[in-house]
Amino acid sequence: MLKFTKNSVLRTVKKTIFISADAATIYASLLAALILRFEGIPASIIYNYYIASNLLGIITSLAIYIALYHWFHLYKRAWGLVGLDAARCIIYANTLGLIALLSIQQFTSKTMLPRSVIIIFWIFSIISTSGLRIALRIYITTKRRISAQLAGTMKRVIVIGSEKTTAPVIRMMREQHEPLYEIVGILDDDPERTGMIVGGAKILGRIDILGKFIAESSIDEVIVALPHGCGKTVFKHIRECRHRKIPVRVVPGLADLHSSPYGTNIPEIPIDYFLKRPVLRHNKQATAEYTTGKKVLVTGAGGSIGSELCRQIIASEPGALILLGHGENSIHQVWQTLTSEFPNKRNVLECVICSVADRERINSVIEKHRPDIVFHAAAHKHVPLMESNESEAVRNNVIGTTYLADACGRFGVERFVLISTDKAADPCSIMGTTKWLCEEIIQGMSDIWQNTKYIAVRFGNVLGSRGSVLKIFQDQIKRGGPVTVTHPEMTRYFMTIPEAVHLVIQVGKMGESKGLYLLDMGRPIKLIDLAEDLIRMHGLEPWVDIDIEFCGIRPGERLHEKLVSEHESIRTSTVDSILVVDRPHYFDTSEIMDIVRHLETLSSNTDGDKIRDYLHRLIERRNERHPVAANKAAILLHEAA
Repeated sequence: MLKFTKNSVLRTVKKTIFISADAATIYASLLAALILRFEGIPASIIYNYYIASNLLGIITSLAIYIALYHWFHLYKRAWGLVGLDAARCIIYANTLGLIALLSIQQFTSKTMLPRSVIIIFWIFSIISTSGLRIALRIYITTKRRISAQLAGTMKRVIVIGSEKTTAPVIRMMREQHEPLYEIVGILDDDPERTGMIVGGAKILGRIDILGKFIAESSIDEVIVALPHGCGKTVFKHIRECRHRKIPVRVVPGLADLHSSPYGTNIPEIPIDYFLKRPVLRHNKQATAEYTTGKKVLVTGAGGSIGSELCRQIIASEPGALILLGHGENSIHQVWQTLTSEFPNKRNVLECVICSVADRERINSVIEKHRPDIVFHAAAHKHVPLMESNESEAVRNNVIGTTYLADACGRFGVERFVLISTDKAADPCSIMGTTKWLCEEIIQGMSDIWQNTKYIAVRFGNVLGSRGSVLKIFQDQIKRGGPVTVTHPEMTRYFMTIPEAVHLVIQVGKMGESKGLYLLDMGRPIKLIDLAEDLIRMHGLEPWVDIDIEFCGIRPGERLHEKLVSEHESIRTSTVDSILVVDRPHYFDTSEIMDIVRHLETLSSNTDGDKIRDYLHRLIERRNERHPVAANKAAILLHEAA
C-alpha cells in the first residue's frame, strides 16, 4: 500500500509543474521557430500546415523529450546549483529529442519541417529550457540571500590570493548553502591585476592594505587562498586577522580544490601550513596501478598511519583490504569510517582482531587470507612510555615483526613493507632500538624467504596523528596555557599523514628486497617555533597571552633527530621525495635470529633492566663492527636509563 507524506506530495507537484513548463517551453520554441522562419505569413496558416496536420507526431515527440529529460536526471537536480553539467545534459537531451521528432515525422506527416526551422527550433529549445532553469537558480539564490540579509546571517568576506587561486574558491563559496557569503573583494599582490573582476568579485589592491581595509570596513571573515609554500606570508595575515578578532580560514590544496580531503567546507587552518614547505603532490594513478585487484593487509589499521593507509588503498579498488589490529574499538571505528566514505566497497573490507605478537594467531590469519601485500604499521611508538615498558616494546615491535615477517614468507606474500622511524638511526631509546632491530630482521628474512620482497621505509613525525605535539599544543592553548615545550632548541622532522602514507605506498611499489628507504622530510622544525606559530594562529601573543614553559627532555628523547646514522649514506631514487639508504649488514641472518630468540625469553620474564642491558650490548656490538659513530649511540641509550 502506497504511503503519501506531505513532502512526497509536494515533490510530485513540483515535478509535475516542471514537466508541464518544459513541455510548454518546447512547444512554444517550435511555434517561435516557424513564425520567425515564415515571417509575414499568417500564423493560422502556419499552424494548420505544420502543427495541426502533425499533432500526433508533435505530442509523441514532446513525450520523448520529457522522457529524455528524465533519462538525463534533469528533474533530480538541485536547481539552486545549476551549472555547466546541467547545460551539457540539456543540449544532449534536446539534440536527441530533435532526432526523435524528425524520425517520427517520416512516418506520421507529409509536411516535413524545413531545415532552417529545425536549426532555429533546436537553438530555441536549448535556450528556453536552459533559461527556465537559470531563472529558477537566480530566484532561489536571490531569495536565500535576501533572507540571510534580513536575518543578519550573511557574512562579509575578503579573499586573499591570486587570480588563479581565488576563482575556484569564489565559485565554491557561492555554491555553499550555509554560511552565505558576500564577497567584498579580493586582495592580490600583483598590482597589474588591481581593478579586474574574478568570479564577480573585484580585485581591490595589494595584500598590504588588509589591515587598513579591515579597520575601515565591516568584515566578518577573511579567506586565505594562497598556495602552499607561502607559509610565512600566510602566518603574517592570519596573525593580523586574529589580533583584530576577525576569523580567518585557509583553503588547502588549491591546485586540487575539488578533490581536497576537506570537501566543500573551508577549514580554519589546515595543519599542512605548519610545515612551511610545499605539500608533496600525490600520484593517485601510480597508487591505483600498484594495489588494484590485490589482497592488501594493514597491521595497526586502527592507528593514524594504518587508518590512512586503508583510506588511500581502498580508493584504488583492491581485491580485498584486511584491517588488522589489537584494539577492537579503533578497528571498528576505521571500518565504520571506510564503509561510510566508500559504501560500494563494503564487501572488500575484512576486520581481524589480533596481536602481531601472537605467533599461532598471526600464522592462521596470513594462511587464511593469503594477502599479496602487507603494510606493517603496528608498533608501540611513544618514546617516553616505552622507556619504562621495555618488555612490551620488545614483544610488540621486535617479536611481533618477526612473527609477521616469517608468516608472510611462509605463505607466499609478494611484498612486506615495514613502517620504521627516524628514531632507528643511531637509536638512543628503547623504542628506537627496537625499530632498528626490526630493520635488521627484515634483512634477515629476505635471506630466509627469497620469494617475498622485504622493504623498510623510515620517516619522522607526522602532524595531526593521535598524541602528536600539534594536538597537545592545541589542547593546551584551548585550556588557556601554558604550552609545554621540552627544550628551546629541540627540533623534529614533520610530514602530514596523507603525504607520508602515499610515499609509503610508493615505496612498496618500487622498493627492492632488503631495501631501506627514507622519505624526504624537508628541514627540521623547532618545536618552540611551532608552539609560537600555533598560539598566534589563535589570535594570541606567545609569552603574553599564553605562556610557554620548558619541561625538560623526557626519557629516551634527544634534542635533534637523525634521519640516517653515521654508518649510513643516502642517494636519490627513481621517485621524487624518496631516498635510498645504503647501510651495512650489522648481523648475519643466524645472528639476528639468535637475537630474536633471546629477546623472546627476556620479554617473557618482563625484566626491564636485563632487556635494557642486552639492547645496550647489541648497540656496542654494532659499533665495534662499524666504529664510525664510536660508542655514541650506546652511551646515549645508557644515559636514557
